[in-house]
Amino acid sequence: MITRINLIEKKTFQTTYATLIFAAAGVCLFCLLLYGFLLIDLTRTKKSVIQFQSNIERLKSEREQIINQRMGPQGDASLAAIQTALENSPAWGSVLNAITEALPSRVWLASVKSTSKDIIINGQAKNPRDLTGFLTHLEKSPRFAKVVLTTSSEEAGGLFQFTISCDIENTQWNSKP
Repeated sequence: MITRINLIEKKTFQTTYATLIFAAAGVCLFCLLLYGFLLIDLTRTKKSVIQFQSNIERLKSEREQIINQRMGPQGDASLAAIQTALENSPAWGSVLNAITEALPSRVWLASVKSTSKDIIINGQAKNPRDLTGFLTHLEKSPRFAKVVLTTSSEEAGGLFQFTISCDIENTQWNSKP
């Protein structure tokens, strides 16, 4: 039988029911404080998220307004200039395909440089007859005009170095070879 429970501590640093109750109350109080701080932080974060979302929406609408102002009803002049330049540029795949179709088996290209109007072709040929055949094929191609052999020299080993300059025909740019 239990006669009596003494809740008053008689010795220091001795575990009694009173110290257990105070420790449990302290842990509960600490947990409540921690939960309160987390709740406050959560509400602040929610407010920040709402504010950021409203700022994002505002910036999106401002961006759309700026884009619409720049484009205007007729479109931007610089955009139209770029679009015209791209439309009037040659179909480079077709131009390079025409060069390779005109290329004999014993002629090798070292480089092809171009501007919007002309092409400079550097290469090597096994003999002058192959180089002449390449020039003839380029002249017959509807994609090229003013085909000119700029330089030609025989190198050690019997190969002929050459440079050819030709204009690109405007009427044939966008059609297939």
